[in-house]
Amino acid sequence: MERRVAPRKQIELNLTCRTPAIRRPGTIHDISDGGCRLEQHGGRMELGGTALLEVPGLGRLSGHIVWNHGSIAGIQFERPLSCKEAAALGLVGPDEEASTASDADQDGPETLNGLSC
Repeated sequence: MERRVAPRKQIELNLTCRTPAIRRPGTIHDISDGGCRLEQHGGRMELGGTALLEVPGLGRLSGHIVWNHGSIAGIQFERPLSCKEAAALGLVGPDEEASTASDADQDGPETLNGLSC
């Protein structure tokens, strides 16, 4: 049964992942505003644990491990991605981010592909 709220984008993004004190390289294989599918190289991630993702050029994203299968796990972010983060990851284009953000300033919060902008 599909439980995802937002559509996912296929991506191959190399990063560093801490779960919780072990720092290992990893790869995000798909991502949405609320979570991602992460492969942590060289280790298994504990169900219910915390994952701190260090994304090059973007900073840190944190979340919880909601499923795992060997070295691959589903991460639910602690908060939805911001429009700036989503644009940096290719979930929205820069034009969508800018127009949605200016609309939000005028009319209150907007949503774009599940993102509150």
